Amino acid sequence: MPSELLSQLKKKSMIGNKETKLNIAKNLADKISDLLNGEVHYSTLLDSRGVETKKISIIYKDNDDTSMDLQ
Repeated sequence: MPSELLSQLKKKSMIGNKETKLNIAKNLADKISDLLNGEVHYSTLLDSRGVETKKISIIYKDNDDTSMDLQ
């Protein structure tokens, strides 16, 4: 009985951890798009085998012909 309870607590902890990580990733994507004056797009993809994946895209216009200096 105690091992079942421990297992359930671990599962709940993993779910919360996953949600936290996704929230952080979304916040970072939003900040990057703000820096680039762009937009964030969230997509759900389905391949030919039926495997579902998620994709985060940042769409922005490069207004300068030179490459971006990130330093």
